[in-house]
Amino acid sequence: MTHILACIDGSNFSASVCDHAAWVAMRLDAPVSVVHVIDKRENQVVTSDLSGNLGLSDHEHLLEEYTALDEQRGRLAQKRGRLILDEALERVRSAGVSDVVARQRQGSLVDTITDLESETSLIVIGKRGASADAAAQHLGSNLERVVRAVHKPILVTTSEFKPIRRFLIAYDGGRSMRRAIVRLAHTALLTGLECRILTVSDNEDAARREIEEVIGPLVRAGF
Repeated sequence: MTHILACIDGSNFSASVCDHAAWVAMRLDAPVSVVHVIDKRENQVVTSDLSGNLGLSDHEHLLEEYTALDEQRGRLAQKRGRLILDEALERVRSAGVSDVVARQRQGSLVDTITDLESETSLIVIGKRGASADAAAQHLGSNLERVVRAVHKPILVTTSEFKPIRRFLIAYDGGRSMRRAIVRLAHTALLTGLECRILTVSDNEDAARREIEEVIGPLVRAGF
């Protein structure tokens, strides 16, 4: 059975990711996998040569301290990750989803999602991550890499979940958008919600014809 994959990192967006994943799971009757990835690079101590004129024994002792500090940071990162996952599980379950599991991985977020993509039907990820909370006008760097790397639908969340009652299709007539329309027509995720279609064109008649072509399949699908 395919899962809804909810990617959290403990940032301000994690609660919203959980809420959106629960909303999707309830509409699709699908299980949720909540994943937290520990990026080793963020927890490693910089080990550039700081020994100066230290002797060999002093240098070895310094390296031992660096190693011990790396191990301590690794343990703390794992403990923090488990706490984040426990909170996420409780939040998703409290929204009515009973089939939810937690996964903690080490490595990169992109590699983790790529590994889990075959058993995933939809990926839920925050607009920004822990390192970009203050950059209110920018998308997170991980988000762009994920979008480029995977081939499954991605739901990008804002910082706060609000009941979803309508959705907007920004239609440009391209092949990818036509595929998106077909996917929409064959999924229950947005069924029953108000649909709005927006297109921008210098030729109003041509734009109307294109929109009418889009409306037909959606109306037949129950929108």
